[in-house]
Amino acid sequence: PFNCILNCMCGGEEVNLSDIETLDEHCAEAKNYWRANNVKSLVVVPLRYGNHNLGVLGFNSETRHRHWTEEDILILKLIAEILTNALVRQQTERKLAESEKLYRSLFDTSVEGFVITDPDGYFVDCNHSYEKMTGYTIEELRGMHFNAITPPHWHTWEGTEIVEKQLKARGYTDAYEKEYIHKNGTVFPVEIRAYNLNAELHEKPLMWGVVRDLTELKKAKLKAKQQREKLIQVEKMTTLGTLVSGVGHEINNPNTFILLNAPTIRKMWERTIK
Repeated sequence: PFNCILNCMCGGEEVNLSDIETLDEHCAEAKNYWRANNVKSLVVVPLRYGNHNLGVLGFNSETRHRHWTEEDILILKLIAEILTNALVRQQTERKLAESEKLYRSLFDTSVEGFVITDPDGYFVDCNHSYEKMTGYTIEELRGMHFNAITPPHWHTWEGTEIVEKQLKARGYTDAYEKEYIHKNGTVFPVEIRAYNLNAELHEKPLMWGVVRDLTELKKAKLKAKQQREKLIQVEKMTTLGTLVSGVGHEINNPNTFILLNAPTIRKMWERTIK
């Protein structure tokens, strides 16, 4: 029964019926519905937000045919506006909550370390992977500066070449390598990409980074390098063995010739000296 009413409201105007019997024939379903519910008169205004119809709000009279005054309609419109704003705010808050839930899920379940700091470099938030990587909980990290888990020899370079020349200048950094200090004191290599968060979405600008632990990758590269060096050494020894074998063969051939012909050479020598 409301389809007819909504169709009448496409232009955003109210429907004011002092007698439902005046409804057009194409609204027969709505007319029958109101008759069945003993409705004599009704006034309905749309709940509109922009170009979207969120619903309708109305009064009806079941005892008599009633003429709805401009004051009645004005009050109804004011109530409709308040209700529309409340519905829109509720929908916005629900979508925001869903978005935050999705963000948090992606944030927390990522295998990469995610970390957020304020503009001065103090930790604000991080995910579980980052906690596992550094050995610190987010509660322990909050209030700490990122230099606290960075070896001192990286501080000046990172502050100048990365933060000043890249992050602050263009809003993001290239991937770069540095080292972290684990809570247990172990120093390990990491790769970082950092970005500025949109200041319009927060009370103050924030920075976030994607951090990858390079320990296993470095170990794998070192092992591959050692294997290559070992293979090269084996190839060198094989080549040397072949060379020595060839030289020995060339030396043995004249020696064999001399030994086999020694009696003949001796006779020739004896004849010569006589």
